Amino acid sequence: MNSAPTCALGVMLAAAPLAIATGADSTTDYDRNAENRGQLWDNVDLGREAASVGNLGAEMGTPARSVDSTDVADLSTMHERLVAEKDDTEFGAFLDSLDDYDDSIANLGPRIDTLENMEYNWVEDPSLAQASGGYVTGTSPITGWTPSINRQTSDFTQYRDLKIFVSEDTTHYERNIATKETRIKEVSKDSWEVTKTEGRAIAVNTTPWTNNGGKYECLWSPSPSTVQEGESFTQDGTKCKQDQTRTVSYTLASTGQSVGSAWTDNQTVTGLTDQRIATGTKRVKKIVPPQ
Repeated sequence: MNSAPTCALGVMLAAAPLAIATGADSTTDYDRNAENRGQLWDNVDLGREAASVGNLGAEMGTPARSVDSTDVADLSTMHERLVAEKDDTEFGAFLDSLDDYDDSIANLGPRIDTLENMEYNWVEDPSLAQASGGYVTGTSPITGWTPSINRQTSDFTQYRDLKIFVSEDTTHYERNIATKETRIKEVSKDSWEVTKTEGRAIAVNTTPWTNNGGKYECLWSPSPSTVQEGESFTQDGTKCKQDQTRTVSYTLASTGQSVGSAWTDNQTVTGLTDQRIATGTKRVKKIVPPQ
């Protein structure tokens, strides 16, 4: 007959150390927890020999009992028999130890969760990094606007060199190598500078030209010396000159915002004509007939 345990209960017997009960109360934790535990025979390998069951007593440190094969046919009866024959020390302590193993197994879940969430399981995964894209945080002119806005009389474009400060946020993630979960590790900020040439269109705004004073330096004809003295006549002026003024101001073509300072522009128009009334100065000699 084989002396090694050949049923599931026998394996439990070999693995569990026996604790000696010392209390006077013969009621064990096994009895108290009966409602929370399946029947003992649920764990028995029904395919094993009946003779192996007879070795249970030897595994528990008590003399082996011979078990009739008819007892094995009804495991329920056998379980009741074992419980009825158990003493208050070794077998009861063994059943209590089974309850302890049940508690240990029930606590494995939280312990596994704790191990899975240990910090060394979290590893940064560069493939999950997400960048926000660069955004401008400030600007600083390097040069002034050129050409100068002063004395410009027609629309033009000004240029300047500009330093631009750019930042970008990157979110870094960690992955748990045990559970495959992810979490944010940190958000890093990168900054850099960019130099670019900036342009702006300037619109020139002017008022109409207005005459400043009258025409001058005209060439007049006919000459008063060709018209009889004291006689009024009309003279025609050619190649006349005329001074004119206007106000010039500037605005940004994109927004209409005023820039620079307004100023007064001057010009002289030539080649004009004019007319005026003049008086002849030619003296006519009277001829007196002889008497």
